[in-house]
Amino acid sequence: MALAQWAGTTPGGCLTSDLSLLVAEARGAHRLSDAIDGFGAIEANAAFGVIEPSVIVLLDSALEKFFESDALADRIVVLVPPALAPEDDRRKDPPTRSFLASREVFQKARLADFPPEDWCYRALQWAVAGPQLAARVDVVHKPPAAALAARPGSCEAVLSHRGPERYLRVCVDSLLRQSQPTRVTIGVDQKYNCRRLLAETADNPAVSAYQVGPPPLGPFVALHVLSHVAQADFVLRQDSDDVSLRHRLRTLIATAEAAGAGVVGSHEIQLHEIERKVVPVRYPLDVSAALRRSGPGHQTLLPTTVARKAVFELVGGFSTHRIFGLDVAFWLTASLYAKIVNVDDFLYLRRRRASSLTQRPDLGNYSAIRTIYRNLRRDDFKAIVAGRMRLEDSSLAVHHRASPVMFRNLRTGQARQVTLDRRETYGDTP
Repeated sequence: MALAQWAGTTPGGCLTSDLSLLVAEARGAHRLSDAIDGFGAIEANAAFGVIEPSVIVLLDSALEKFFESDALADRIVVLVPPALAPEDDRRKDPPTRSFLASREVFQKARLADFPPEDWCYRALQWAVAGPQLAARVDVVHKPPAAALAARPGSCEAVLSHRGPERYLRVCVDSLLRQSQPTRVTIGVDQKYNCRRLLAETADNPAVSAYQVGPPPLGPFVALHVLSHVAQADFVLRQDSDDVSLRHRLRTLIATAEAAGAGVVGSHEIQLHEIERKVVPVRYPLDVSAALRRSGPGHQTLLPTTVARKAVFELVGGFSTHRIFGLDVAFWLTASLYAKIVNVDDFLYLRRRRASSLTQRPDLGNYSAIRTIYRNLRRDDFKAIVAGRMRLEDSSLAVHHRASPVMFRNLRTGQARQVTLDRRETYGDTP
């Protein structure tokens, strides 16, 4: 298929020579256009998109995904150029501008106000702005493979939330839309009690919410306690401002069963609000092997993972004495007990925003304090693996804050005081 160029009429001027407009009437009936009369070609067809040369080979797969259900209303398919997963550490690939979307997205996301090279970012930003998902989002980066059928196994998604409620609402909405059901349990680490979410889910027994205090405690207090009292076979992690793609849970659990893994993650697609780009991030598929070869790095991202409850108990849960970095300590310790893998799929949409903890100058990813703990964690892990240090004597051991915390059920008002190093105080959820 020859690649055509398209000169657009948007405020951003002409498209660059490596972008084309795609319009599609139906599955298998599509064309790349080199010119349009205003936006008539978009409004006259079922789907439109911006396509880069590197994803031309994926067009048929992307259109199949887009048209797989005529019942779907608005939908967006992001195309990521094919590439092998890295072997030893995560890899940020070049941003993608390629996508397909239903024609209504053009109007609803007000794409005419932006240059076409920004449309992919703007469409995704609109889709996940909240309070619910405005469109179904999928990612295509390779020809379709036979889907794994998840075996029976219950799952509970455990979230810790601090920040705008609209992010939490769209996060929970993405979990409730999963192709395999899950319970959702939320620890709210702030005074505002998310009343809109509570009202929306008042009749849904699969959603529970607790206020944790005194705030702010950081994310790991809620994650530690609520994961321990979860009654499911698997515990799903997700940051409360991110989005799960529809088949994430089914794929992760099926892979855990097929691979005999204790923790399973995936690639992520970053909605980078600071740089206004859509960035694919790939992870090694065999995390355990990558750790043996290269030592601790960024072999997996805990918020993308599902963990067997039995592995969570073996690790002892999360430390709670700091507000950062303890997720990495958890999965490094888990690797001592169980196999960890990532699936070769983009199943997680991660919002990168300026106000997040990882972007703070004092505690963010590139802060001095994080560097100190990162180096200590790396050295201790290597010493444990080599037999020079016991886990319980290392920085990876589970450590808790000394003062008790309160958990208040936001539906019933019942409260319980919990001493973090005494499991008998956890009870059932309040």
